[in-house]
Amino acid sequence: MIAQHGRLFVATFQDVTIGTAAQSIMEVQVPDNSFAIPLRAWVSAAIGTPLDEVLALSFYGNDAAATGGTGMTEQPTGPAGGADASNCTALLEPTIGATPFDLGEGSYHLQNGWEYVPIPEEMELFLGGNADPGDNFGIRLSVTALATAPVSGGIKWLEVSAA
Repeated sequence: MIAQHGRLFVATFQDVTIGTAAQSIMEVQVPDNSFAIPLRAWVSAAIGTPLDEVLALSFYGNDAAATGGTGMTEQPTGPAGGADASNCTALLEPTIGATPFDLGEGSYHLQNGWEYVPIPEEMELFLGGNADPGDNFGIRLSVTALATAPVSGGIKWLEVSAA
């Protein structure tokens, strides 16, 4: 029902080498007068890159916006998205703004990939300008890795905006 009034967006990255330090890999920032529901997040080894690495990854929420990083392109999905632009901002490898609230965490062999798909009862609503679970969400490397890793991934979300 809510999807009829919202727009689906996805932001992805390809063949990005992440460092070994615990860090944000990607964050989506939700502005005031908007809300977003993350539907799916994923990370896997870059295509054609055999990788024998286990990483501790988490999907997080945060009150404080990350800083820095590289701007990503938020793509509308499906015909309802059309040429509409997202009000959210997606950043690649930003610096986490505060202590994140982990919504899903685990260690995964990167060759098999990692995916976060919440069941409907576990879906979080991220309301711009609101506290817990915050108005930003993303994927982070939650524990220091043994080696750098070339990865691909992304986040898909439903966005509703008053603007």
